[in-house]
Amino acid sequence: MENFSQELDAIPETLRETINRDWRNLTEVLIRQPGEVTLAVGSGGSLAVAEFLALALGYVLHRVTSVHTPLDLITKPWLIAGRSIWLFSAGAKSPDTQAIFRVIRDHDARQLSLLTANPHASLLQEIKNHERGYGFILPESAGQDGFLATHSMLAGCLAIQEALGLIGDPTTSDGNFLTELEGRLRREARHATCAPLLSFWDREELLLVHDPILMPAAVTLETNLAELGLIPVQRVDLRNFAHGRHFGLSRRCTRFAVLAMTSPTSRDLWNSLSSYLPMEIPRHHLHYDASTAPGNALLALTDVLALVESGAIAAGINARKPGVPKFGKAIYADMTVGGKISTLPKAVQRKLSHARQHTPTIHGAIDYLNSYRSFLARLRVTTFSGLLLDYDGTMVAHPMDKAAKKIWDFLVSLLDHGCRLGFASGRGGSLEGILHDQIPRVHWSRVWVGYYNGSVVLPLNRSLAEIDILANPDIERAYDALRADKRLFSRCLHTPKRSPAQIALKLPDSTDVQETFREVKSLLNIRADGPLKVVHSDHSIDVIPTRSTKCSVLERMKQVDANTGGKILCIGDSGHEDGNDYELLSSTFSLSVDRVCDHTEVCWNLLPAGLRGPAGLAFYLFRISLSGRGTYRFTP
Repeated sequence: MENFSQELDAIPETLRETINRDWRNLTEVLIRQPGEVTLAVGSGGSLAVAEFLALALGYVLHRVTSVHTPLDLITKPWLIAGRSIWLFSAGAKSPDTQAIFRVIRDHDARQLSLLTANPHASLLQEIKNHERGYGFILPESAGQDGFLATHSMLAGCLAIQEALGLIGDPTTSDGNFLTELEGRLRREARHATCAPLLSFWDREELLLVHDPILMPAAVTLETNLAELGLIPVQRVDLRNFAHGRHFGLSRRCTRFAVLAMTSPTSRDLWNSLSSYLPMEIPRHHLHYDASTAPGNALLALTDVLALVESGAIAAGINARKPGVPKFGKAIYADMTVGGKISTLPKAVQRKLSHARQHTPTIHGAIDYLNSYRSFLARLRVTTFSGLLLDYDGTMVAHPMDKAAKKIWDFLVSLLDHGCRLGFASGRGGSLEGILHDQIPRVHWSRVWVGYYNGSVVLPLNRSLAEIDILANPDIERAYDALRADKRLFSRCLHTPKRSPAQIALKLPDSTDVQETFREVKSLLNIRADGPLKVVHSDHSIDVIPTRSTKCSVLERMKQVDANTGGKILCIGDSGHEDGNDYELLSSTFSLSVDRVCDHTEVCWNLLPAGLRGPAGLAFYLFRISLSGRGTYRFTP
C-alpha cells in the first residue's frame, strides 16, 4: 500500500472486520461505567474517536462525557478522581499517552479503559493491572494507518457504535448502515463527493461551519488539513459563527471558501445563514440524514477522508507518506510532557481532588501537604491497643463477597496478642453470624460490634437477638414512603430490609448509588435538624436515626481501654461527607481504603495507586507490628 487512495480503498475491509467482532465486553464496560461523568482522551486522529464516544454515550445512554487532549487533562488532574476515563490511541506508545496514563493512575480514576489498534502495546498490560482497567483491541487491519489516522479512527468509532447498538441503536441492527459506509468509501464515490469542491483548494482559508453533532468529523477535517499543510481551517458551529466571525469573513471574502456540514437538526440554520453570505464567497453544503446522531457523524467522517484525499491530490502530496521533517519527529518524541506530572504525594492528591470536586474548602495544596506530614508523624509515634473496622467496602468489596482468609488470620493474631477489635457496620444479624464463624469464642468478649450503623453496640459474646430494639415511628413512616415509590424499590438487589433502627437499600451496581441516594433524601425530605439521616457506601444506602453513629463503637472501646493508654485506629471506605463512615473516619487516627473527606487532620488514604477496598485493608494491616502485650504500632 503506497498511497493514500489505496489506504482509503482498504478501509471497507477493516470496517467489515470491526463489525463482525464480538464487542459484548465493550458494551458491558460502556453501560456499567461508574460515576456521573466520563472523560474521553485522545490526540491527533484519536481525538475524533474521543468526540465520537462523547456523542454516542450522550445519544444512547444520556451520559455526560468531557473530551480532553492528554496535556489538557495532565494540567487539570483534579478532574480525574472517581471518574471513568477512556484513552484512545492507535499505537498507545506516544509520550503523551504514557504520561496521561500515569496521571490517571495516580489520581484515583474509578475506571480506566484503553481502545487501541496495537495488540503489543505495553500500556495494555499496565491498564489491565488497574483494579478496574480494561483494554480493547481493534482488528489487525485497523493498524494500516499511514501518516493520518484513517483505519483506526473509523474502526474505533464503529466499534463504539456497534457496542452501543447492542442496546438499541437501529443503525447497527443489520448490514444496511455498513453498506452505506462502504459505498461512500468506494473511489468513484469519493471523487463524486469532492468534485464540487475542487475550486476550494485555490482559496487561502476554509471556514468550516458545522452541526455540533458532527464534531468528530469537523475535528478530523480541521486536524488533517492542518497536519498536511493543505489549507488553514476555522472551525465553528452554525450559530457560534454569528457571534463576531462574520466581520472577519467580510474583510477577507476573496480568500475564504465556506464548507457547511449539517444533520436534520441544523439544515434550516445553514439555509438561513447561507442566504446572508456575500455571493462572491464560494460555499458547499454536505448534509447527512441517517436515523441517529452517531450514524450521521460516521457518514460525515467517511466524507472527510475523501476531502482530505482530494486536497492532497490537488497539492501533489501523498497523504499516506508525506515525509515527516526531522524537527517533527523530534517534537513528537519529546519527553518533556512527562515532567508535568504532579509530584504531590498520592494521599495529598486524593484530598485535593475530593475538596475541589465536592466541597467548598479554604485548604490548598500546602495546607494538605503540611497536614499529611503531621498525620504521618503522629502515626509513627503512637501506640495502639485497638482496631475498629467498617465491614462492607472495607473487609469485602461487595455485600455478597467473603472476607479474605489472610485478613481474618491477621485480625485473630491481634486478638491473640491481647488487642481489642471492633466492627462498625450497617449490617445486623448477618454480621454477627460471620464474626462468630471467623473469630474463636475465647476472644468474643474483646470484640465490640456496632450494628445498624452504631444504633446497637454489643460485645460479640452477647447476641443481637437478646436485645429488644424499640420500634422507631420515623423509620416506619420513611419505609412506607419509600415502598410507595415502586420504581425506587425495583432498583434494589432485593426488597429493602427494615429493622426498628434502620432501612437498608442494597443496590446491585455502584453506578446507581449517587442518583438513588439523592432521590431517597428528596423523597424523605431529609434535613440537618430532622429525626433521620441518609448515608451510603458503594453498594448500599441506609436510612437511620440522626443520633445513630458508628462512633458509638469507638466510644465504647475507649471506655473499656481507658486504663491502657493505647489509641484506637479506625479504617473504613466511605469517608466522604455523605458516606456511612464519615463520622467514624473523623476520629483522630483514621484511614480510608477508598474515599476521603476534605478535613486536613483525619481520614487519610495512604494506599498506593490502584489499591482500594479489601486489598487496601490488607496493605494497612501488614503495616502493623506487634509491640508490648495488648498493643501495636503502625508504620505508614
